[in-house]
Amino acid sequence: MAIVSLSDSSVEVASAKVMGRRVRAWVVAPALAALALAGGYQALSALETPGYVIRHELVAAGAAVARLPWSTPAAGVQQIVGQQFGHYRATVDAKGFPAYVEVTLHGLGPADCSAAARLARIEGQVVIVAKRPSGGDACGEDGVMTWRIMP
Repeated sequence: MAIVSLSDSSVEVASAKVMGRRVRAWVVAPALAALALAGGYQALSALETPGYVIRHELVAAGAAVARLPWSTPAAGVQQIVGQQFGHYRATVDAKGFPAYVEVTLHGLGPADCSAAARLARIEGQVVIVAKRPSGGDACGEDGVMTWRIMP
């Protein structure tokens, strides 16, 4: 018959192992869940069509313009609005701020242009309208499309 006393080191080691397993379960499970959510979001973003990517960036730019104080200098407006466009090269014209800001996206392909043209008009607290070239084509031949953001 074995007698276990409280001073026995095997009991302390066993309880430490049990505590370690419990702590790992509480830490690892939420970390795995967070990684799964982040991976799902990245996969969803990768499957997003170019038109929706442009729309999301325009909405973010519109929200940024709406938050700007009317006294913001043109260079500040250009920097803040330009930061909203990570997928396409953008040129920001802030000479009409605070009434409007124009954003021109460069290097759009024909599929990107037609998708963006379908989703171009955004109404809400901020109105975003695509400016069409005189020919009626969404981008023209140079792959450039311009939007006017009006807070």
